Amino acid sequence: MNASLQYFTISKKILDIFLYFVFWLTFFQILRLFFAVYHYQKFAEIPFMEGVQVFLYSLRPDISAVCYIFTIIFFLLIFNEFIHSKIIPKIITYYSYTWIAVVTIISVADAQLYNEWGTKINKESITFLSTPNEFFASIMSSPIVPLLLAIIVFITTGIIIYHKIFKLQLRFSTLPSNDKVHFNIIKKTLLYLVIFVLLVIGVRGGIQLAPMNPSFAYFSKHDILNNAAINPTWNLAYSILEQPKNRDYYLQFTSDEVDSLLYDYRLLNSSNTSSIFKIKDNPNVILVIVESFSADLIESLGGLPNVTPNFDSLVQRGLSFQNFYASGNRTYTSLPAILNGYPSLPADRVINYNYIYSKFPSLAHTFNEYGYHSSFYYGGETEFANIRSLVLESGFDTLIDQRHFDDAEKNSKWGAHDHVVFERVLKDIEQYPKPFFTTILTLSNHEPFEIPTVPIFKIDDDPKTLLIKNSAAYTDQSIGDFINEASKRDWFKNTIFVFTADHGHHYAKHRINKKFPEMFHVPLVVYSSLLDDSYVGVKNTRFSSQVDIPALLFSQLQFAHSDFIWSKNVFNPKQNDFAYYGFVDGFGWLTAKNTIVYDNLAEQLLLSKGNQLSVNNSLETGQAYLQTLYQNFLNY
Repeated sequence: MNASLQYFTISKKILDIFLYFVFWLTFFQILRLFFAVYHYQKFAEIPFMEGVQVFLYSLRPDISAVCYIFTIIFFLLIFNEFIHSKIIPKIITYYSYTWIAVVTIISVADAQLYNEWGTKINKESITFLSTPNEFFASIMSSPIVPLLLAIIVFITTGIIIYHKIFKLQLRFSTLPSNDKVHFNIIKKTLLYLVIFVLLVIGVRGGIQLAPMNPSFAYFSKHDILNNAAINPTWNLAYSILEQPKNRDYYLQFTSDEVDSLLYDYRLLNSSNTSSIFKIKDNPNVILVIVESFSADLIESLGGLPNVTPNFDSLVQRGLSFQNFYASGNRTYTSLPAILNGYPSLPADRVINYNYIYSKFPSLAHTFNEYGYHSSFYYGGETEFANIRSLVLESGFDTLIDQRHFDDAEKNSKWGAHDHVVFERVLKDIEQYPKPFFTTILTLSNHEPFEIPTVPIFKIDDDPKTLLIKNSAAYTDQSIGDFINEASKRDWFKNTIFVFTADHGHHYAKHRINKKFPEMFHVPLVVYSSLLDDSYVGVKNTRFSSQVDIPALLFSQLQFAHSDFIWSKNVFNPKQNDFAYYGFVDGFGWLTAKNTIVYDNLAEQLLLSKGNQLSVNNSLETGQAYLQTLYQNFLNY
């Protein structure tokens, strides 16, 4: 082969690779446009020129994603230099078609997931696939048919562009060389060495010290633009492969600085606690964790009217907390907060690490130590999100889940409906030794929001709001029936009922930003015949969160609880109040003076309320709190 032909062959190979990359970068941008159109309401108020920058800042994660995809092709091309087979280009074509399908499915799912959770698709999302029943139940309220059509359209579009426009199926062929063997080897070796180096640079996002991570795509104060710039396929792979201990960006202060920043919020001794109960003997305690029971659904907490009359009645007859917040935005992030007093982490799911939470204190362990019988009820599969392991490691004597209900009782996609579970609790409690501690996790007020009764509400401007209103109303009626039946039992007068929610939900009031405090605002109501008259109907306005439930209960019962190092006693008048919550790579910090919501990756405030000095102080305090939390977590 003469020199000009050999030059042509190498140039053609470089052109083939270049066009392959251009194809993928084009396809990623088409899918990014779909994301933007899908969330057009969020883009509507953003300046056009700032929105256009998404395409520029998306290049690095997109190139990194293409480099990962091309890695297999790289080795196939080297292999074909030896065998000169016509099959290899066909393998590359079908390999690429497969990735077109995978990328499309991930991108379409990402658009819907961001609509529901306010986060990009990540490893937490795909863990739902391990529990198929819960997965299908969760997606039932999504627009499945339009999403499936979108997947078909974009897969077809991708293949047509690949096949008809770029004609990539005709490329990547290898011709034999007439050059001397050693000369040919040197040239090919140099070519592939250069390609390899460029692939490594592309994968890590450049030659800078820090390798590619999501923050490379962050450029705007608008969260939606940053998330649009992140390649969803790359982000999913990153979240799966990333080591859980790579959390250096949470470590910003020296130990002395942390101590200084958190000094005003340190936990104080509970000896100064105001007593809210008239207690002689150890009372029974029933903790009800209501699925997706956002404050937006509860009129007495500023929510929609007439949805939860029974719960509103408990607010009037009990002690409620007006500024109470969920620690996380999913059941699996909030359960460790409620049951163990351990805050939600922005970049790790505590419930996945049984070797860590097995060392946590828990409500059940403490109650057991004081002679209680502890039980946990859930009408669904406790294998979902590793709940079963957490419950058992937390020391509950009895665990009742869907396997303990007859098939006829499991008429929800998630398992047994709420009224069925409440009836089972009432039946079983009669047999339990006293005192008892019982926790109930409901499930009916969850996607797809199906209920076993006739819907109360018939019309609403938004069909999703209508769904959750009727679902919440059903659960509210189940709670009312439960309290009514319990009041007829001998143990009722010596029982403390604590009602809260696992997390909020955006359907009730069309919450667009899933990271703002309204999404985490949930109820906490203490209802009991033992409640002191001076606290009946009181609406406590101090800021607190789910991690404070252990200190609230045990300080009142005078049980030792110093091992709950994150749980503060809101009835200690000397204790400064605050609420912390975590979401994917960010946190919220709320006090009576100010509110901040901070994105750790973007290193920017998403929301700030209060004067500038107090906001800055709160930001550093929240960061110091998060640093202390992560250092504690990683030291287990």
